Amino acid sequence: MRATILAILSLGCFSFASLAKSSSLEQSQKRVKDHLLVKDYGTALSELKVYLAQFPQSKELQALKVRALSEAGLGLEAFKYWAYITQIHEELKQDESLIEAIAWSVLHQAEHSSQYVVNISSMIGASLTKDAKAVQVLLRYLHSTNSYIRMIAVQLSSQYGDKQLIEELKRMLSQEGVWYVKLEIIRALGRFQCEEVASVLQEMIVSKRCSLEERAVAAEALVTWYNHLEEKELLQLLHSKRAGLRYLACEIIGYANSKGYTSELIKLMQDTSAEVKMGAINALYVTGVDKNLLSQVRQQLEVLTKDPHSSVAITACQLLMLYHPVFAKKELAKWIVHESGECRRLAAAAIARGGPEGRKVALEWLIKATDPFVKVNLAYGLLGHEDYKKVSCSTIEQFLQDTKENIMVDTRSNPMLRVLAPSHVRHTPEVSQYPEVIDQHVRLHLLNILAMMRHPGVEESIKKYLRQHHFGMTYAASSALITEGAEDSLDIISSLLEDEDDMIRVQAALVLASMGGDKRAVSILEEAYPKVTREVKMHILEALGHIGSTSSIPFLVRVFEDPFNVMRIIAASSIIQCLYH
Repeated sequence: MRATILAILSLGCFSFASLAKSSSLEQSQKRVKDHLLVKDYGTALSELKVYLAQFPQSKELQALKVRALSEAGLGLEAFKYWAYITQIHEELKQDESLIEAIAWSVLHQAEHSSQYVVNISSMIGASLTKDAKAVQVLLRYLHSTNSYIRMIAVQLSSQYGDKQLIEELKRMLSQEGVWYVKLEIIRALGRFQCEEVASVLQEMIVSKRCSLEERAVAAEALVTWYNHLEEKELLQLLHSKRAGLRYLACEIIGYANSKGYTSELIKLMQDTSAEVKMGAINALYVTGVDKNLLSQVRQQLEVLTKDPHSSVAITACQLLMLYHPVFAKKELAKWIVHESGECRRLAAAAIARGGPEGRKVALEWLIKATDPFVKVNLAYGLLGHEDYKKVSCSTIEQFLQDTKENIMVDTRSNPMLRVLAPSHVRHTPEVSQYPEVIDQHVRLHLLNILAMMRHPGVEESIKKYLRQHHFGMTYAASSALITEGAEDSLDIISSLLEDEDDMIRVQAALVLASMGGDKRAVSILEEAYPKVTREVKMHILEALGHIGSTSSIPFLVRVFEDPFNVMRIIAASSIIQCLYH
């Protein structure tokens, strides 16, 4: 009997001890979570040290320590501890919330780096996640003392429609003193269509204190808001004493394709400002001419073909080609053989956009012209017309093969005419090897056109391009080949994933990844990673984030062991994108 009583008492004590221990573990977890809730990370970590000594095998407390280290901004320590506990509890490798916490901590930790490249990588990495947490990161960088970092933050902020960011940009517009940062602020507010700053931008357009570039960007931002401008307000702009506002009115008429303003535009064709005259001609080219006023328009255009400003004269010839082609052809024939290469190229672009008669003249000059830039601009303008497809594509292909210098699309002479020209782009701190990136963007655009037109041999041209050009720059520009919506280009690039050449396969995978494309690119990029340079590794990590496959997470997590901070930051951003995809 006595033995039975002792056994019962012993069992009761054991049960009570187990219950007490269980209760104490739950209380420990709750206390730690409460400290994390109020962001008291120091106390949370101190108490975790005590509780883990008491319950060293507790998976829950170990996971809480990873979270506490992450939220305390100790991303690398959190990763190392996570790597340690996942050897004991393998199921924690699948805990996406812990991996996300570590990734965000790595990004936040980089904000405090003294290296600008790390700061910028952190900012870009956070913005790529498209997460609400990125807004706070961008807000902090908008207050940076470094103007270049502020500019990048403004550019990235324009991708978000968050009210806090918009309010901060409005504040910066009146206080920012660095011109190139201010230009980006204007562009960003234009995208957001903040009508409260419309009057400020109007003042910038007419202000002599503002540079020509600032005025142009302000006008561009305002045009999108005036799509439904009342006639009374538009007439006020047309009759303004300030040339900048008159030019803005012409831009609005063209942008909105507003009819019924021919008589007003005829008056502006006689303006003292060359910029306004060209704006009026461009607006008439878009909207068409009122039949009752056709003779007046023709008369004024004939006068403008003798304008001392070559861009005005050539633009007048372009419009006149639609209404008086015999006269216009004679004038353009002078410009297309002009001693100035800029005039020759502009004339070629204008001829090809001169309606049916202009296309006939363009074909004639395509045969007899010797300047390769004249020929390619004529061919570029003829694209889209079935009768000229073969000769246009052949001319563009030959141009790409023969032209070794950097090229660009030039809109300085007339914003309405996209002129292929020798590059005058200068290096800029915003983009590494910027002239080469622009050159590749244009070349890829032309290759894209050849693919859309199903030009024979375009696949070999693309392979040759991918084989010859530098990895990083190609990736920076290559999305142009696909973003314009050519399914043929996408098919061609996809087929290159099976190419025997390692470089072509990786380049093709990078191009597809930039569009979140073929999942086959994942294995190709991960396999190539150990064999390539550090710069290419960065592009591969970015590309895996674009694809957003959860199968890439284990690979990306291993990059946290990389000694270079930038690599860890890009990997962290890509992990979050994979988790959110």
